[in-house]
Amino acid sequence: MFLIVLATALVWPSPPAGMQQKPGAGDHFREKFVPFFRENCYGCHNEKKAAGGLNLESFQDSAAVLAHRDTWESVLQRVEAGEMPPKGAPRPDEQELKALTAWLSREFTRADERMAPDPGRVTARRLNRSEYNNTIRDLLGVDYRPADDFPQDDSGYGFDTIGDV
Repeated sequence: MFLIVLATALVWPSPPAGMQQKPGAGDHFREKFVPFFRENCYGCHNEKKAAGGLNLESFQDSAAVLAHRDTWESVLQRVEAGEMPPKGAPRPDEQELKALTAWLSREFTRADERMAPDPGRVTARRLNRSEYNNTIRDLLGVDYRPADDFPQDDSGYGFDTIGDV
């Protein structure tokens, strides 16, 4: 038994790259983009100035970026639209901007793929009067129609079996 467990542990595939790394270990954001931001963005988006209410110095690794996704989606939109860096400010190399936007898009996609789907609240479906009568007939083999005495079925969106109606 012990050998089976040991063999399974040795053969079992390792977790995906983003899941097995320790925070900050080989972090592409820290290695490549923190220097980019230091050179191009920290002048305005630092702790003291925080232009537009944004302090980019507080983000030091990719985990911090994903933890504040709304902020970084806004950054991505502004960089892609050419709004940042602002007119009059020195512009970084176009390749660096494309690398930044591509990396952010990939990280958001990876985060979306790892996230468990949330189907939302599901309301129980109910039988309408006809379905109830047919179920009684099929289950009991008797042509008894108890649902004819039930209140009229409400309908919503053209259907009378929607539980939310």
